[in-house]
Amino acid sequence: METRNPPARETSGIDLIRTQTHCLVSEDLELRHAIETMERRLSDIRGRLDRLRPSGKGAK
Repeated sequence: METRNPPARETSGIDLIRTQTHCLVSEDLELRHAIETMERRLSDIRGRLDRLRPSGKGAK
């Protein structure tokens, strides 16, 4: 017995815009989270480098 897909629902322009907007907002939040994570990592690395650098007289 063959199974058929139900007829596709027509998507209105406003539905399409809502879907695209939702996707863009989700991507934006993911990118913001990734950027914040990378900024924290970079800050940690800079802190470690600062601790490794010699300090005091004659240090460049």
